[in-house]
Amino acid sequence: MTPEEIKRLRDALGDTLEQLAHRLGVTYSTVARWERGLQVPGLYYQGRLRRLRAQVTRARAKAELEVEP
Repeated sequence: MTPEEIKRLRDALGDTLEQLAHRLGVTYSTVARWERGLQVPGLYYQGRLRRLRAQVTRARAKAELEVEP
């Protein structure tokens, strides 16, 4: 994931740096480095980030279906 994608995911979750870090089991400074492009998440964390993004996507799709008549 790109730094921008990580930031968008965190925003979509409504998480602070600390909250996303807690979800992933890393420090907030690690998430900050990912978002600034100073460090790339390892494969394990890339997978966890992709799963979180998939959960957000599914939740949005479900919410849209519930709103339509």
